[in-house]
Amino acid sequence: MSDLYPEVHCFLKADDGHRAALEAVWSRLEGADHWCWSGKVSDADVLFVDASCSMGQQSAYQDAGVEVLRLPTLGAPAYAERVLESLQKVLWYSNSAVALSWRSAAQVIGPALEDIAIQSRLGGGQAWLYRALDKRVGQSCVVKCSSADAERLQCETQALLDLGGFSAPRLMKVCGWAGRPLLVMEWLPPMLLNPQRDGESKVLAALRELMRLVDAVHAQGWVHGDIKPDHCRLSSSGHMRLIDWGCARHRSSEPTTAQWQGTPWYMAPELFNEGSSVTRASDYYAVGALAFEWLMGAPPEAVYSHGYVLAGHEWRNNMSRQVAARYGSTVAAWLNGLLAARPQDRDWMTI
Repeated sequence: MSDLYPEVHCFLKADDGHRAALEAVWSRLEGADHWCWSGKVSDADVLFVDASCSMGQQSAYQDAGVEVLRLPTLGAPAYAERVLESLQKVLWYSNSAVALSWRSAAQVIGPALEDIAIQSRLGGGQAWLYRALDKRVGQSCVVKCSSADAERLQCETQALLDLGGFSAPRLMKVCGWAGRPLLVMEWLPPMLLNPQRDGESKVLAALRELMRLVDAVHAQGWVHGDIKPDHCRLSSSGHMRLIDWGCARHRSSEPTTAQWQGTPWYMAPELFNEGSSVTRASDYYAVGALAFEWLMGAPPEAVYSHGYVLAGHEWRNNMSRQVAARYGSTVAAWLNGLLAARPQDRDWMTI
């Protein structure tokens, strides 16, 4: 077997009628002869599910490091094209090499990392993230293998160099594979805040720390661009850090014209417009959306339910009532200031 095409193990948790249809789709993928069926879910890199799989089950599989693809109804129009499109989003191609699961990553990019051993896959979007171990010092770390353009990679690397160890993870190593950089960073555990479990005072204290952290990032000339709960982590000293600087921008750089930067549930309205760019004000909005989730236990309902549909922001009045009922009018007014629809109206004040 060529090192460029490690095996990709698949498991079907759906109507068996899908199997033949999927095998026909694979024949249209480069390197598809290395896709094979796995004997059990725990050994799979990709899990195919149908509508009978609940979102809770899907999340559990994803948390276990399995890529989950929800299949269209068998026989639906353009079935093969829709599945193929999903597979191509899952795969990351570079020089005809596939980096998907932690198994394939260990085979393909492992040699470039020398003393860094890949242990599991953490996720993938515009980048593949792997949990790893620095064998020299026995320290857990994260390996990021990105498909972003060179300018964005350079920007992210510079942000980590400027802010690492204070506002961001410490950058441990930069090496290359197939013409792309591999970033090795310290691994930071997530912050798991729940208002029912942790209480109001702890949640509000965390929000104040986050605001100080964002102030420090902005003072250094940086905008994060993708603030959300999963990107808030804890350092070994117990202080908050922000991870994933792939959408970051420095004030000295030209504004980007890329669309759909960030995560829709936490994106400011202006970022949905073509030619938009992340700013301090868009960071403020993201903090507001995150704050609502930490305070209420879920993202703002309308944003969560309708995904990209944010026009009008009718949900803001309902949001204010919910927060005021639980935390009082002062907290509700603070949140309203952060979530103002227009960037110039956002009020960055302490809570």
